[in-house]
Amino acid sequence: GGGRFFTPRGATLQFQRESMLYKLFDITSQFDLPSDSTGRPFIDSDGDTFALILDYLRRGGRLVGATLLSEDTLAKLKADSAYFGLTNLVEDLEALAEEQKKSRQEAEETSRRTAKEYRSIILGPFEEDLRKEYMDLTRLNNLCQDGWTVGHATFLFQQETYVGANMPRVGGFYYGLLLERETTLSG
Repeated sequence: GGGRFFTPRGATLQFQRESMLYKLFDITSQFDLPSDSTGRPFIDSDGDTFALILDYLRRGGRLVGATLLSEDTLAKLKADSAYFGLTNLVEDLEALAEEQKKSRQEAEETSRRTAKEYRSIILGPFEEDLRKEYMDLTRLNNLCQDGWTVGHATFLFQQETYVGANMPRVGGFYYGLLLERETTLSG
């Protein structure tokens, strides 16, 4: 395979005093720093994330451009930062992940904004007063289509009409329904 070569200053690697990198390059350290065949210090790490770690250290502990990184890269960067004991960078990455999660949730909520839509209808005539039966709103919901549900039902009136002397009475009981449904608002 072959790796990447970096030539940071010692002060860059020792930016965070409590970190493993500080201890690896501290001349009074007990750590045995491995080296490659040419004598250069060797750190077995992912080159892409290590480059990001060096950038963070070079900028004095400021995380720049991380919002453009993929979730996978950020996860690797966090794991490598934890390995090297860069607690400040780990905390910055956790804060960034929380911020990105919140932004995603807000974007999802914005794209799913809904409103209630209402419609009123009158049902009738019914031969019997439905109030005498159990006024079951779920039965009335069966009358609805396209996502409408019964929000409120009320008895309106009873009407009888005489058409003529030899004709039977026409009429019945009438009910008012307030239907509602949720609709998605666009952009």
